[in-house]
Amino acid sequence: MTRNNGFTVMELLIIIAIAGILAAIAVPNYMTHKDRANLRGATSNLVGDFEFARSRAIRENGNVALVFNADGGGYTVFEDFNENWVQDGDELRLRAVDFPSGVSVIMPTTFTDDRMHFNSRGIPDGTFGSAILRNANNEQQTVTINIAGRIRRQ
Repeated sequence: MTRNNGFTVMELLIIIAIAGILAAIAVPNYMTHKDRANLRGATSNLVGDFEFARSRAIRENGNVALVFNADGGGYTVFEDFNENWVQDGDELRLRAVDFPSGVSVIMPTTFTDDRMHFNSRGIPDGTFGSAILRNANNEQQTVTINIAGRIRRQ
């Protein structure tokens, strides 16, 4: 009576080959899914920060600005009570956001000078427009603010 304790070399090679084929199929799909998820997340965060800036401007009865970085890799939200588009020493930085890896905003945006303001009534001060976010696969999502201050994701 012979005992069979384990795998033969041939069986082990077949299992390794099957695992390699499955990995070759799964990894590219995972990366595409990850890029899409990063784009959706960055877009949702941008919409949320626009809404936050709008509500903060109403609450504080003053201007709140959102200014995109020159490289398109993020943005800053800050109180801008003197309306000079620069965060001065007495103006509070509310958020500084960097987009996830592979996500950027297409520059220039349709906002005036890649920045926008909400006034004390929550209405953009002539800075309504759109920002288009793009991921590494060139998929895009658009965030639009109309003249009345309504924020939409497209």
